[in-house]
Amino acid sequence: MHTANLGFKIPVLLSLAVTVLLVLAPGCSGRDSDAQTRVDAVEFRFTYADIGANRGPRAAALNWWAKELHRRSKGRIQVDISWSESLVKGRDVLKAVGAGFADMGTVAAVNTPAEQILWTFGGQPLNETDTWVAMRAWHELREVNVAFAAEAKRYNLKVLFHNGTGPAEVLCRDELVKTAGDIKGKKIRATVGFIPFFDAMGANVVNTMGSETYAALDRGIIDCTVGYSALIRSYKHYEVADYLLLANLGQNATYGGVINLDYWNTLPADIKNIITQTSSEYVDLYARNTMLETDDAIKTLQAGIDGKKLTVTPLDPAERRRWSAYVGHYIADWQKKTRLPKSVTDQFISDLERLLEKYRRERDDIGYPWERQVQTYDKDP
Repeated sequence: MHTANLGFKIPVLLSLAVTVLLVLAPGCSGRDSDAQTRVDAVEFRFTYADIGANRGPRAAALNWWAKELHRRSKGRIQVDISWSESLVKGRDVLKAVGAGFADMGTVAAVNTPAEQILWTFGGQPLNETDTWVAMRAWHELREVNVAFAAEAKRYNLKVLFHNGTGPAEVLCRDELVKTAGDIKGKKIRATVGFIPFFDAMGANVVNTMGSETYAALDRGIIDCTVGYSALIRSYKHYEVADYLLLANLGQNATYGGVINLDYWNTLPADIKNIITQTSSEYVDLYARNTMLETDDAIKTLQAGIDGKKLTVTPLDPAERRRWSAYVGHYIADWQKKTRLPKSVTDQFISDLERLLEKYRRERDDIGYPWERQVQTYDKDP
């Protein structure tokens, strides 16, 4: 028997509150003692609660990560991924992993912005457009910024890796939008930083779960959504929309993989090292996957999939500069919502900008990691 699994086989239909009670009930020895049993067993089976489907560039990288952990640990690590919110709903992953219901999971600040307010800054409109630069900077930011590290620790989490989406675009069902004037009055699905951004343009902003986007477009609940080319294709949003504005609004860097901190602290050093190193390489692989997928997706969406084509139009550079005037609305709104001293948020932004510049220089000087040498991951996972 693999004691590295918490052993929960109950239906996931039970609420998170009931789940937590089960963890603490007599007969369930509690997180600390159970984790120690797992360490003594020398084999570590992790349950992983994911919020997306098993397709697309992120899923490919996550599958590689799980398999590579198993290989590098010579079978001592096993990660069992539950896809598409089948173990825990997206809004509950933060609490579920923190409480020990799931060992690991993908958390998104869009689902719990109050608890992850600093991380929501990764959704700032018109931020870093290079996926690898953004993911690398956010990955290191967690290590160097005290307030950011404390944000995860407060909920009994350790962040293993950060994700990015590729550049944000605007996907619309019935009408192409090309200007801020076109945005006014439109029902647009947006999250985190794009909420005050499009609200300032006069849009009727709808904040729904990413998993609800297809149905919302299909039923006309929304006119448009902030989307990402690679995900538009892999999640088939092109089936229920006709127009794609290549606005290149920056990354959504507000989500990533976490592990229960109590459990992490019980793991032996060699297992921690394997997870840490593999998670760092995951960042490079996922960034590369996303960049390749984004370029290919735009071409494919324009050419047509099963006879369905999107009208693809780049945002005029002059219009994009006009849109940049609305970013200030987001930053002011974000700083107010953090309820932190301005010195803390200023330091956070300064650390992020410094790291973004660090990885821009690294890219320019020696190229992306996959251009420098043979990687441990396959070229086409």
